[in-house]
Amino acid sequence: MKVLIATPDLSMQGGVANFFRTIRPFLGKDVEFFTLGSRSGEESRRKTVGRMVADWGRFVSRLRAEHHDVVHLNPSFVPKALVRDGVFVLLAALSGARILVFFHGWDVGLQGRVNGLLAALFRTAYFRADSVAVLASRFGDFLKDSGYRRPVIVETTAVDEEVFQIPEDKLLRRSGNGKTGRDVKVLYLSRIEAAKGVFTALDAFARVRARFPKVRLLVAGEGPDLERARRQVSDQGIEGVEFFGYVRGADKERLFLESDIYLFPTFYPEGLPISLIEAMAYGMPAITRPAGGVADFFENERMGYLSDSRDGEVFAGMLEKLVSDPELRRSMGTYNRRYAAARFAASLVAGRLIETYGRLVSGARAD
Repeated sequence: MKVLIATPDLSMQGGVANFFRTIRPFLGKDVEFFTLGSRSGEESRRKTVGRMVADWGRFVSRLRAEHHDVVHLNPSFVPKALVRDGVFVLLAALSGARILVFFHGWDVGLQGRVNGLLAALFRTAYFRADSVAVLASRFGDFLKDSGYRRPVIVETTAVDEEVFQIPEDKLLRRSGNGKTGRDVKVLYLSRIEAAKGVFTALDAFARVRARFPKVRLLVAGEGPDLERARRQVSDQGIEGVEFFGYVRGADKERLFLESDIYLFPTFYPEGLPISLIEAMAYGMPAITRPAGGVADFFENERMGYLSDSRDGEVFAGMLEKLVSDPELRRSMGTYNRRYAAARFAASLVAGRLIETYGRLVSGARAD
């Protein structure tokens, strides 16, 4: 069984690249990769169009030169990606291979705008897929309601296996209750932009810090609103906030190991935030919103706290509960690590994908 997976350059940042970097060691020798998209992350509109056309041409050449049983495409449900990757689906269908479309990012607001001509184009391209994978059950419900009648799979993002090899004693947090003992460290690790909830996180932290002086907020990441976030901290005189910029590798692991609570009040069009499940894998309780696939698995008051609100005061109330109770943090963190190991480990996610490929090969071809 030969599989061709179309992905961005795996050396780049981004959810799809990170996902396949993580699971690639477990996919086996019969899985190959086709690189598409920008190699630099920055392109003019003219260069983008030229590169897209070149990608389509290289893709056709690859399909003609080699037989593949399955072609696996990884779009996001956002306007530009739908158009670009819809062409890849049509080209793959002409090759006779079975097609898996795995939607990663998902703009819920776009669902209501998929009508008329756009809906016809969407069905013409994406309904040729033999199976579709999504990161949230409600995304699958939308596809079924739109008329897609083939299998829809709810899958997850993945955590590097090495995280689960960390000795338990390295995961023991010995911080205090926000007023006595060691500082309680709250981690926000994400792209720094408003839709990722960074300003809600800063507001919530400032409210808690006013009552609990031994709490700190560690902000890791870069993005378009980083300087605005720094100014808010400075202008409002919020103490206890430290910015780390973009982190990866050992620096990222150190932040996860040193932090006590993960705070991520995102309202971005998420699929399933990798930073959230990584925090769980490192044995941290989480405070977040039901974005994307989070709503499918997150157990409120057992894994941490979940709220539909975007109000900093609401998140401050939840954060205060965890800051003030070390034992609650430990019990939630222990549960989260076990849950992540049983659901999100890279070998398990890769194994489920291989099973999906096998079902496609044994089933009917695309129309």
